[in-house]
Amino acid sequence: MEVPPGSAVIYLLRHLPSLQNRQGHGGYNTPLAECSEEREKLLAFIHSLGTIDLLVSGTLDRHLGTTNAIIEDIHYEGTTLFDNRLNAVLNSPLTEKSAEETTKRFHLDRFAPDADGVYRREGIAFDPGEMGIFPFDPLYCRAYLSRQLREEVFPDEQTLPSFDTLTFKTREVYSRLIEAVKRFQSNPPMVILSVGSCSSNALLIEYATQRTIGEIIVQPDGDGIFRPGIVYGDPALIPPSVPRNPLFPQQHGQVSALAILPTLGDASPVYANIDIDYLLGNHNGPSVH
Repeated sequence: MEVPPGSAVIYLLRHLPSLQNRQGHGGYNTPLAECSEEREKLLAFIHSLGTIDLLVSGTLDRHLGTTNAIIEDIHYEGTTLFDNRLNAVLNSPLTEKSAEETTKRFHLDRFAPDADGVYRREGIAFDPGEMGIFPFDPLYCRAYLSRQLREEVFPDEQTLPSFDTLTFKTREVYSRLIEAVKRFQSNPPMVILSVGSCSSNALLIEYATQRTIGEIIVQPDGDGIFRPGIVYGDPALIPPSVPRNPLFPQQHGQVSALAILPTLGDASPVYANIDIDYLLGNHNGPSVH
């Protein structure tokens, strides 16, 4: 895939699997789990990109572990910027407790679906399983990052970050990435790796797409049922063969990409949550060299 000449490309990587990921819930800052297969795949993708001009990383143990693995493997000697706004945006007991505890506390069985698998009430309809609401998914419930669903599912829950907070942090890290390109821009165009979390990456892609936060994690389909939001990016940059994936969560083994245009004033999504296996096959990531 070609991006406009002179563009920088930021690859939004998700950290390698942590102990929290392996058990499906747990503490906010858990170290990496054994993940040799995922590590090998991620590093193969990074090698396919050629020279890395800048590395940006979150600050949790799982980000640092992933970033250190990259630095060691590719013998990276360039600048590394650390930014805690790339950390998981969800630091809440809801991600630490078991699914059973939260289901009981919020009576999530009230979202049990109809016979066709859809929960309905006046003004709203969604597939509770697809949303990670019932059965509840502590790490990847899509209601966390959806303005349309959060209050419906977790009324008055104060441990989840407000959407004002999420908007402020996302704008800040988005601006910092663009500023980093201005400071470190090279010729040929830059390749930047950003090691973040699936939640922070999702919000960055959403903000780059339409300057909103919490609006396209889920969207109503043609039948009025809320479903995981799909980001298409710029159709001119994305061939029809590229699979379309939900914006959140970004799975391990997936990558998103933003192109920062030569004017250095804005970023445009190239693709969201594309499988590394796909990119390492007969298809290449955005060409910037």
